[in-house]
Amino acid sequence: MESPADESDDCFCELVERLVVKAYKNRRPDWLRFSRGSAFIRDGVLFREILFANAGPLMLLLMLAQTDQGIERSLIYRADVDAVLKAFEIRNGIQTEIGSNETQTA
Repeated sequence: MESPADESDDCFCELVERLVVKAYKNRRPDWLRFSRGSAFIRDGVLFREILFANAGPLMLLLMLAQTDQGIERSLIYRADVDAVLKAFEIRNGIQTEIGSNETQTA
């Protein structure tokens, strides 16, 4: 997820928490756990990984990001499509395929 360079880990996790609650229609499952993973840069913009214990919350965030409600930040995710690893960005509700080599470790 896109993240300002000066954003603290706590602020980033608070935002993720708010988005999860929004994705789960204003509730937060007791079992849900996540942590912040590594960071990377794309086109000069910092992104941080969100690591969930299972895929359900991530799928809901990706679906939410593609709606009219959307989310306030861009998301990048990778997926295996027909045995080929691809990368996608969701920005302003629109999903676009990007080159999987367009990111750099921060």
